[in-house]
Amino acid sequence: MRHIVEILNRFQPDTDAGRLLYTPADTGMTCRTTRRYAFQYTGRLDSLQDFVRTVLLDPISEDLHEAARPCLDEFAFYLDISLKPGLLDLEKEAVVQYVRDRQDADWTLETLSVGRRYYFLGTGLIGPEPFIRDMVNPVIHTWNVVHGTALV
Repeated sequence: MRHIVEILNRFQPDTDAGRLLYTPADTGMTCRTTRRYAFQYTGRLDSLQDFVRTVLLDPISEDLHEAARPCLDEFAFYLDISLKPGLLDLEKEAVVQYVRDRQDADWTLETLSVGRRYYFLGTGLIGPEPFIRDMVNPVIHTWNVVHGTALV
């Protein structure tokens, strides 16, 4: 089975999206970043959810969104970026090792994908292409763009 979670820092302010470009530009948009985990697992979902809440989430400063749909509603587009399989991803390796070392699990991790989701908010002056060009290294990253409800 597959379970996707997105973790959003509730205290992190939106940043100027133009600052993500190599040559900062006035884009008219802001950006909000989340951590995204996609678990392929067998076993009990409630046990996996407990693991996420106790190990990956800081309940004081972060909000947890458990669904395949985006955690934010109004966005021009979002850009998912993660490392390609087979590359050294220290966060992913730490989570996988932690899961392997547990003795009381009611679920088994088959695969894990860890990435960042960048939400571009507002009615922007540019589309996703400059952000893909400057934020994604096609040698090491996989990426996906999804257009949202706000106009670009």
